[in-house]
Amino acid sequence: MSSSLIHPTACIYEGAQLHPSVKVGPYAIIKPTVSLGEGCEVGPYALVGSDVGRVTLGKRNKIFPRASIGLHPVQLNFDVTQDCQLVVGDDNTFHEQTYVHLGTTSVTRIGNGNYIGSHSHIGHDVTIGDGNIFVGKVIVFGHVQIGNNCRLAAKSAVAPFTRLGDYSFVSFNCVSSKKFLPVLPYGILKSAQQADSSYYVNTLGLKDLGFDLKVIAQINKIYRQIIPLLRKRDKEAALKILKSCNMKELDITIEFLNHLDDKALSLLEAY
Repeated sequence: MSSSLIHPTACIYEGAQLHPSVKVGPYAIIKPTVSLGEGCEVGPYALVGSDVGRVTLGKRNKIFPRASIGLHPVQLNFDVTQDCQLVVGDDNTFHEQTYVHLGTTSVTRIGNGNYIGSHSHIGHDVTIGDGNIFVGKVIVFGHVQIGNNCRLAAKSAVAPFTRLGDYSFVSFNCVSSKKFLPVLPYGILKSAQQADSSYYVNTLGLKDLGFDLKVIAQINKIYRQIIPLLRKRDKEAALKILKSCNMKELDITIEFLNHLDDKALSLLEAY
């Protein structure tokens, strides 16, 4: 493949589909089952794709040097005959030494406008929404679900099967060590060892995102009412309070709770 935007030392396998506007730096490798959309940039020594599975990136994604996007899943019993995929939307940034893995039983899916800091790891079968920021050295294990506009501080880690609600925050060096632990929308996970850690409201983050102070205060007030109920697994009573508030900002909390199963609820008793 010859183009003034593709460095002559880049290795692009036959079958790879690159929009004519794609830029590829020196010694980058793009595997045959990769599709890169308009305006994507692949930095020097970056790797996109694997010997198995399919990788699809939308428009204007930027891959920094030595990042690896669409790697073989880290799973000992992975079946290489499966149709594993990584699907990425538009306007995402993957900084240097970031690793993103293909799905196994489902698709690894990343939305739009996410910023993935350097030395981060995104495991297999992870779903990430839009507008999230991973500061750096963030580890997201397999089957995690992350909503929209979440913030994960440096050196934080999210355990397998955990679900983070919209606008939630995971603090610096914090490890979510319990599988299936839900972090409610607007919540902040301060410490995996600290009681009630996932039920502080992300006040500073919401201010930065432009939420009205009165709305933030109301969310705090309502969460103080529903958390004791969730600890008792009385999800219906918590939902009744949320619905009676008639706050559009709490619609995502209602949706989040509707999808919590008994296993996830059982973990709330310790928080």
